[in-house]
Amino acid sequence: FDAPGTNPAAASLDTTADVGVDLVYNLTPDLRANLTVNTDFAQTEVDQRLVNLTRFPLFFPEKRDFFLDGSTFFRPEQLAGEVQPFFSRRIGLDENGAPQKIDLGVKLTGQVGGQDVGFLQVRTAGEPDIVGEDFTVLRVKRRISTQSYVGTFFSRRHARGPLAPADRHTAGVDAHYETSTFRGSENLEVSGYLLWATNPLDTGDNLAYGALINYPNDRWRARAWFTEVQANHRPAVGFVRRRGFRDYNSELLFGPR
Repeated sequence: FDAPGTNPAAASLDTTADVGVDLVYNLTPDLRANLTVNTDFAQTEVDQRLVNLTRFPLFFPEKRDFFLDGSTFFRPEQLAGEVQPFFSRRIGLDENGAPQKIDLGVKLTGQVGGQDVGFLQVRTAGEPDIVGEDFTVLRVKRRISTQSYVGTFFSRRHARGPLAPADRHTAGVDAHYETSTFRGSENLEVSGYLLWATNPLDTGDNLAYGALINYPNDRWRARAWFTEVQANHRPAVGFVRRRGFRDYNSELLFGPR
């Protein structure tokens, strides 16, 4: 429809388009690949509003489907809630908490032979006032017998640009041994972990480590564990509730039937 006195040739049309892609493909029956391009998290549930009256940071769980799918392959099972070397909520936020747009993400999760494998590579977009970043996470766990394992963890946070800060890394090992034939027919668990994180100031005290011995049997139950998180342990893509502490605990229970 042309109104009287208008020139149709002078009309212009301005359009924009934004396309995102999410692909899931099983490379083998036990290994899955995920690809996301120009990811849209508009349908993600918002966080519950909380009031923090403590001196410790609040923990908000991940709710984005891309990071939730296969998340157990990245999580060392025996680590306490004080330390999490991988916390996916760090991806999509810069060091100051400003949101970053995710351009590309690739993920592999599953089993390869006797290993459980989790690999994640995510690239965030740069803005005029926000530096784009690349995130890499790798977790490999070797299963031993039916209940034990030895695992490794590595993460890298790389900021792009000539004035970007240096890369930050986190690396660690963990192990868990469990048997139901200790002293014939008793249960025994032994586990431990060691984590190292980059300290940009190179002043040391950047480790977190702990160990656990558990003897859960009738009539006696005993448990002892130790945890230390040093003052400068700050995993680049992780979550630490508190730093600079050493914790010893033990329990002994007698429960006759």
